[in-house]
Amino acid sequence: MTSSNDNSANQMPIPQEWRKSRTFTWLAVTASIGAVAVFGFLLLKVNLLETEYGEIRGNKERILREIDNRQEQHAELLAKIQKLETDKSGLEDDLAKARVLQRQLATLQEGVTSAETTLKAMTGDITEADRKLMETESVASALEIARAEQDDLVTKKDRLAAEIASLQRDADNAKDAAREARNARDQLQDEVDDLQAKKRDRDEALDETAAAKAEHDAKKKLLNQISKEASEKDALADEAERRVTQAEKDLSSLSARISSARNELETKRNEASAEAARLAGLEKDRENLDEQVDALRSEEARLKRFVESNTDAEAQLNSTLQELREKDGRLGELEAQISSYRDDLQDEQANVATENAKLAALRQTLSAVESEHAKAVEELSSVTTDILGKAQSLEQLAKDLAAVKADLVSERALLERKRSDRISEEARLAGLQEKAANLLPKVTELGEVETNLTQKQAELETVAIALKSAESSLVSQIAKTEAERTRLTALRQQAGTVSDEVDDLRSTKITLQTEVEKLRLEKANLEALQQEQVTLKTDIANLSGRKGVLDQEISEAATTLADVEGKVDGLKDRLRSLEEKEVDLKSRITELEAAQEARRLSLEGEIRVLENEKAALQETVAKPDSDSREEVPDTAKPEGDE
Repeated sequence: MTSSNDNSANQMPIPQEWRKSRTFTWLAVTASIGAVAVFGFLLLKVNLLETEYGEIRGNKERILREIDNRQEQHAELLAKIQKLETDKSGLEDDLAKARVLQRQLATLQEGVTSAETTLKAMTGDITEADRKLMETESVASALEIARAEQDDLVTKKDRLAAEIASLQRDADNAKDAAREARNARDQLQDEVDDLQAKKRDRDEALDETAAAKAEHDAKKKLLNQISKEASEKDALADEAERRVTQAEKDLSSLSARISSARNELETKRNEASAEAARLAGLEKDRENLDEQVDALRSEEARLKRFVESNTDAEAQLNSTLQELREKDGRLGELEAQISSYRDDLQDEQANVATENAKLAALRQTLSAVESEHAKAVEELSSVTTDILGKAQSLEQLAKDLAAVKADLVSERALLERKRSDRISEEARLAGLQEKAANLLPKVTELGEVETNLTQKQAELETVAIALKSAESSLVSQIAKTEAERTRLTALRQQAGTVSDEVDDLRSTKITLQTEVEKLRLEKANLEALQQEQVTLKTDIANLSGRKGVLDQEISEAATTLADVEGKVDGLKDRLRSLEEKEVDLKSRITELEAAQEARRLSLEGEIRVLENEKAALQETVAKPDSDSREEVPDTAKPEGDE
């Protein structure tokens, strides 16, 4: 009994030690499984974080690309604005040309008014000439006595006609030269006016160009400043990335040293050291993520500042577009004014057409009068031929009247002197006849005078018959010579009066020719103005088309701006979502760190408990046998009881 009890006493601690070892083993296995589970969970989280970080990096690159596209669109909008300003300058130049044409139209209207006044005055002059012609006809009976001088007058008339034709040719040449000189002068004056108008337009365009250039320089300066700030921020970001890379390298080396120290320090706790190494790796990843989050924040701040600068640029662009819209409104007002001016021009054209119709009627009347004048000249030629035939029959009578003609020689000499004076006066008036090419109404009046002369030549035939009858009463004719001299003096006075009236009529003819020439010039100017009006209408139509194109481009620019604003809003929303994800990641990382710390503390507590139990077990195994034996009665006593 005693030996069996001793053996049982010696064998009893073995099952208890085995139970303690098994408990320690299960605890170690459980701790290992928990560590593996935690490591797997952390690895899964790390993979998720890396995926989200990749998405964040991709979003960052996409945002940068969209910002570059936004800058290109902004540059295109600036180019379109510059093009619109250039088109606006062209429209203002065209408007200035239209104003110059308007002033020319006003000048032509004044010329038409003066021409109407001149035509009215010409009507009064024609009436006065008719009155004088009637007075000339009233003295026809007194001119019957002077028919005897018709042969000499016809010869002198032919000579004077030749001289007048020569003078007329010279006058026509001088008139053509004067017309060319006036046209050249008017052309030069028009060119001077156009140059002055262009100079004023150029000064205005230079002022507007200077203002636009100053505004462009200010915008360019602002854009350069923004670019400079962006470059500085990019440099700072590159420096921060370089520092982060260096810190990661330093942290990697430091982590390697810490890992080696931990491996050397915890050689007997392989699982715990592996867990600590994993925790260190996760810590390093967390630090890297924090640094990346800081970099993303700085990048986000830079993007916000860039978006703010873009917002300012968009505000300036909107103000510029508003100014362009106001200028388009002013352009519409100017087009309305041009339309009213065009209506006035059409009214003036209608008036000018009426005046042209009147002038055409006058020309037709003038043509009829010229034809009548030609007929009268033919009749005068026939009458002259008859007179020459009858002159042969009058030679005998001329011999009988030689004594009377001898008395009339002195009177003829006086008449020749007066005629020479009249020729000199006509030579003096030759300078005034430079404008006598188209005085057709007065030519009509002269034709009427020649018709009267033809009538008087017919009356001269009657006088010739009377002279034949006077052969029988030569003595009485000689007695009446003295009375005839008195009458001849009166007739000479009347002839001088008629010559003065003819000179007045010629002066009136010259004046009328001048006015007709002016009317022709004004008509030519009016036709040129009508051609310019057609050109102006074409230019206005082209400007309207260009205005439509500009409006379409402005609408396209507004649409593009709205799209860009929508993209910017989308980027802002994306940034807000990234911020929310960043906050969520931080909170999750904090939770993981807290769970990891709690797990580490729990494992350390369990390891300490296991170490304490192991130490207690070793102390129990190392106890002396005496202590074991003292425990036998205690252990055997229950068996005996059993």
